[in-house]
Amino acid sequence: MTLVRHSLNPRTAEASDAPAILTCQREALRHLARTSYAGCRLMEWADRLTESDLLAAIERHQVHVLEDEESIAAFAELDESDGHIPALFVHPRAFRRGFGTALMETMQRHADGLGLRELTVSAATDAVPFYERQGFTAAPERLIHFPDGISLTYIPMRKELARAPYSAAFMPVTGAPWFAWSPFGLSFFPSASFAWTSRSPLHSSVRSVT
Repeated sequence: MTLVRHSLNPRTAEASDAPAILTCQREALRHLARTSYAGCRLMEWADRLTESDLLAAIERHQVHVLEDEESIAAFAELDESDGHIPALFVHPRAFRRGFGTALMETMQRHADGLGLRELTVSAATDAVPFYERQGFTAAPERLIHFPDGISLTYIPMRKELARAPYSAAFMPVTGAPWFAWSPFGLSFFPSASFAWTSRSPLHSSVRSVT
C-alpha cells in the first residue's frame, strides 16, 4: 500500500514507541553503512544505542513519529532550546514517500511557535540534497572522531526562520572543541569566538540521517 501525501500526520512519540523508533533508526543507519558510509564502522556506533537512550527525549515531548502500514517508519527530534534537529531518520522502506518532508514541516512549525530564529542539523553526506530542498544551506564538510577510533563525516546545515526578539545577550563561546553524550549519540561542540543565541550555543552532532 502506498500512502498519499496528505495522510502523513506526525504525532508526538510515547515511551512505548521506543523499541520501534530504535528499529527505524538502526535500519536507516544500516542503509548508510552499506552506501555512503561504507567502511566507516557506522554500525559499531549504532549498535551501542539502546531504548533507554531515547526515553529522555521522548519524555520531553521533543520526538515526533510517522507510521506506515507496518510500524514507525520515520521520526525526528527537535531541541527546543536552540533549534537543532539531533535526529531525523527514515526507514529504507519509506524512502521517497514524503515522510522526511512531513517531519521537517512539523519541526519547523514547532520551532516557529517557540520563536526560534533558526534550525540547524548535522547531515549525513547523502542527506544534503534533502535538506537543501527544505531551505537549508550547507557549510563545509567536517569530520568527527569518536573515542574508540571511529571517524564520520557530516555536513553542518542551517535554515533561518522568521526573526524573533533576542532573549539573551551576546554570548561568548570560547575554548577547544568538546564532546558530550546525548540521547541519540555523541554531540560535538566546536569552538568559536562568539555566537548569537536565544537559549544556548549552537552545536553539531552526527545523529541526523535522511
